[in-house]
Amino acid sequence: GGALINALGELVGINTAIYSQSGGYQGVGFAVPSNLARRVMNDLIEYGHVRRGSIGYLELADLTTQLADQLGVESDAGALVSRMRRDTAAYDAGIRPGDVIVTVHGQAVEDASHALRLLSDAEIGSTATVVLAREGRAIEVEVEITLARPRR
Repeated sequence: GGALINALGELVGINTAIYSQSGGYQGVGFAVPSNLARRVMNDLIEYGHVRRGSIGYLELADLTTQLADQLGVESDAGALVSRMRRDTAAYDAGIRPGDVIVTVHGQAVEDASHALRLLSDAEIGSTATVVLAREGRAIEVEVEITLARPRR
């Protein structure tokens, strides 16, 4: 554990684990980014638990080159909406199964986990601008970010 700092002495992360053959510092280190640690800390102080944003229940899949070709998407970057519930902010905004999430708030989506991370990090009560690829066209939708329900 301990602080992970850059060359300027700025905190950039909190060291959490190391993988090495000897148990020493040679190997692969793992750290929590400082901005995530700060957000978790602030949520715990203010609410007593961590709050995450949501646009409702979606199942997202990574795009493969073959899927991108079938869907008429130029790149295999993005997240395919494979399933969703109809009682969600995402459905109300016009997102449908078969859509590919290309950007969230102007940031290019790399894969399904990246899309979920961008959405869960969005401010609760805000509106997310999401660009979708559907049938070879780009569609922009505005989706309300709601409080994610805790997993049970």
